[in-house]
Amino acid sequence: MDYIHIFSSGADERVHGVTLLHLGSLHANVDGIQALFDHHKGKATITEMVLSRDSHGRLPLHWAARGAHGMKHRYVLPRHEVPTHVVNTIKLLLSIDPNSVNSRDYRGDNALCRNQDGSNVLHLLGFTQNGEAIDPAIIERLVALGANVEDVDIRGNTPINQMALNLRQVAAIRALLSCGASMKIQNSNGDTPLHQAAKGRVFPLQDERLGISLDAKIRAQDEMMKVLEEASSRLDLMNIQNADGKTPRQLLEETRNGARDDKAECCLQSLAGFNILICS
Repeated sequence: MDYIHIFSSGADERVHGVTLLHLGSLHANVDGIQALFDHHKGKATITEMVLSRDSHGRLPLHWAARGAHGMKHRYVLPRHEVPTHVVNTIKLLLSIDPNSVNSRDYRGDNALCRNQDGSNVLHLLGFTQNGEAIDPAIIERLVALGANVEDVDIRGNTPINQMALNLRQVAAIRALLSCGASMKIQNSNGDTPLHQAAKGRVFPLQDERLGISLDAKIRAQDEMMKVLEEASSRLDLMNIQNADGKTPRQLLEETRNGARDDKAECCLQSLAGFNILICS
């Protein structure tokens, strides 16, 4: 079976040798996976199914760790059920062969390894979830399995630097902090997690396509900043300058002013449109 290669950050590639177990793992379909195990017949043992590789050497476990995030691949689950299903899928696959967590694909990556940009699975979770909050249990489980909270990608971001940009991920930030993530590491632009949060975004959920209110954005940013400030209270990071000479405090003010200006502009455009309708 051919399938779009979902692991590349560049142009789409083709991958073949994809089994039903790969696809079930991608979509965290625990019941479907269990049915495959219960009704397999003769050609392959359950262990052989779990250890089957696609053309890039990836096991179903790699696909489960990547997850069905983004525009082309989505979970067919209510969003609040996704974290539990992902964890249960990984647990089910590992129950068949615990050592598969260390299995590497043909590029040398295991399910918790870093990609060509230096990002590990914790980096990827920061944005593959879009607006949906990540269950802290997923973070804790991945760290327990070997994902490193201090891995640095090509932009100098650790997972917490990356996650702080996504302002709904407060619970995930708390989990990273509890797993030992450092607040002091600055990326290649000199940004700490506080800098990142100060210029962060609230990504819309599927049912928020008409937009997110300014008040909701401010509440989300306030909550994220509060958690990060509390974690760095002894470090005075709110006054640390990045490579552009900006502190988190300055960036926060700029972000808020920009959001208010955008709202005012939107209101003016709406009013202008209303006046045109009245006059026509």
